[in-house]
Amino acid sequence: MLIVIINCLFNILIFSIIYFISYSIIHFNHSVNIQFWTFIIFGFLTELIIILFAFSKLSYFFIRIFSGARSLTNREKIQLEPLIKEVIEIAAIKINNFDLKFSDLHLMIYDKKEPFTQSLGDNTLIISDGLIKNHTELEIKSLIANEVGHIFYKDNIFFTIITFGSLGFHIINWLYWHYFKLWRFMLNAFTKFNQLGAMQLIRYLSLFPILIFSPIIAFYYIGNWLFIIGINLLKHKFEYRADKFTQKLDLADGLIQFLETIASATEFDNSILGIISSNNIAPMKRIDKLEQT
Repeated sequence: MLIVIINCLFNILIFSIIYFISYSIIHFNHSVNIQFWTFIIFGFLTELIIILFAFSKLSYFFIRIFSGARSLTNREKIQLEPLIKEVIEIAAIKINNFDLKFSDLHLMIYDKKEPFTQSLGDNTLIISDGLIKNHTELEIKSLIANEVGHIFYKDNIFFTIITFGSLGFHIINWLYWHYFKLWRFMLNAFTKFNQLGAMQLIRYLSLFPILIFSPIIAFYYIGNWLFIIGINLLKHKFEYRADKFTQKLDLADGLIQFLETIASATEFDNSILGIISSNNIAPMKRIDKLEQT
């Protein structure tokens, strides 16, 4: 919870700075007095609106816009919906206080080769195209069960706040890197016509937006590294808990089969630094945990 609060406070500060910079540019030639807490309130309200929207019924469209996920085709519905319904029926029998229904879920597809599932927002379950096309029905069911476990334990709330609560930074980061590309293009163009002193002046003036954004970008990366270890360790805890949920549904064999396939195709850094700095747990460690219980 502390990590989520820090993330939100940091992005409130970013939105406040964005508003402050925009306001200063617009009123550059005017002597307008405004209290700094006004910018903080703007940042807080912006962050709050984004998070509330991410958990609303409209989150489906929010996720679709910012994640690139799409709706299921009729063929995908025919293939996936029976598997999801089966997982939910098993969970309703084997898990105490399980009240999730198929109608509560919003299904989406990632057109990506990597096989994975993800839950975000208002019970939105996202499945990658690579999982559907390249893995067995048992493996698909086990990963659906794993993600249903995340939804059951409300882990998707944490993932949603971390993902969409950071929108302020992602906007700045997008603007920063696109302007940086434009600046490089301008620099190359000015180099060819460097006889005029005015061109030299324009070249340096074009650096101002980069200088404005750079402290925000640097501040974010420094702050991100300060609590990224905590975020990853918390994600690992959630993953082990979801694996145990899958095991309770008697679908551990499918999950182990999937993890063995991933382990043979992917390299993982098993050093202490590699473990704490990675979002994902090494597949063999998850298999080991599953086989111990």
